[in-house]
Amino acid sequence: MSLITNLVVFVFSIRCNGFLLDDRTNLTTKGVSTLSEGHFAMLLGLLAEEKQSRLKLERQVEQMQRELLSTQRGVTEVFHTAKSNNEILTLQNGTMENTDSNYVDLKKKYNLLQNAFNELKVNYSILERFYHRMENNIDKLRNETNELQQDIQATNYKLSSVVNDVNARKQDFLALYNKADKTEKEMTNVSASFQHQFGLLTANYNATITQLESSVQTQIDTLQHTQNIEAQQVQQLLSKHANRVALTTCDGGSRHLSSGSMIMFKNVYTLNGINSTAKATYESSGKFTCDKPGLYLIATFIMTETNEAILAVYKNDAEIKHMRAYYATNGHFQTSTIVFFDSLKQHDTIYIRPVTQMFMRYESCFSVLQIV
Repeated sequence: MSLITNLVVFVFSIRCNGFLLDDRTNLTTKGVSTLSEGHFAMLLGLLAEEKQSRLKLERQVEQMQRELLSTQRGVTEVFHTAKSNNEILTLQNGTMENTDSNYVDLKKKYNLLQNAFNELKVNYSILERFYHRMENNIDKLRNETNELQQDIQATNYKLSSVVNDVNARKQDFLALYNKADKTEKEMTNVSASFQHQFGLLTANYNATITQLESSVQTQIDTLQHTQNIEAQQVQQLLSKHANRVALTTCDGGSRHLSSGSMIMFKNVYTLNGINSTAKATYESSGKFTCDKPGLYLIATFIMTETNEAILAVYKNDAEIKHMRAYYATNGHFQTSTIVFFDSLKQHDTIYIRPVTQMFMRYESCFSVLQIV
């Protein structure tokens, strides 16, 4: 029986003719929905070729089956002959070893042929699935073609509607043209009436312009008079502000001051709006005398090395502000400052006196500025 099997394998390996489809072949169907007519024709050619290959394979399988039956009969006869000659074959051990070797080779070929046949079946199933996918894609293309035909029919219907609408617009245009012709005649009549009305309007306009020119000239004269008065007032205000009191003086040199003595700031750096009498009084007594009542900014800063030195600002001999130098020591000077607003009347006096003994440096200053 093994001999029969080997012969079948040998015959099948000789007669088999076909092709192998590798399962690694990429059968992608990406972009099928956009197949052109050339692609579609090529696809039909592939399907026809596949069908012919399948028929050819089936004929070969049938032929192999017939040969297999013939071989089985031949092998049976050989088997009976070999049985009768068993004794002779026993004597021919060397020849039998060769036959066993051939049998092994035939068995290997049969296994290879069986594997090839299995691969062929797998490839045939893959090709059959691809064929079904192609049929599905062809159905989709047919559906899309039907939809496209429906869209073309709808477009034709819309185009027909547009043509009808254009014809209707043509009739409307003719009616509009007739109406425009009629309107042009009416406009001619209106133009003649308008020219008459325009003549009347021109006469009224000239009369109105004359009246407006007279009225505008009167208003211009009134405005110029008002501007002259406002300019005089502004000039007076500027003159008043230009003459506001401003005074800045500093000490002429460093010196010791006793308690209650008058601090004299001899060096004048700024002087404005102060009459000669007030200036002479300040230079001789150290007292600022108000000649122009208003709101004033009063400021003074004293540099000293006397610790806890106290100074006071007086108004009409009454103390109104004071300051203390806390951290001054020998060789280390401290600047103490007083800045405040006060309303002064005419002949009010402002001056500064030390409450305690102290040493004052020449950098000390006193300022008065009229705000209003």
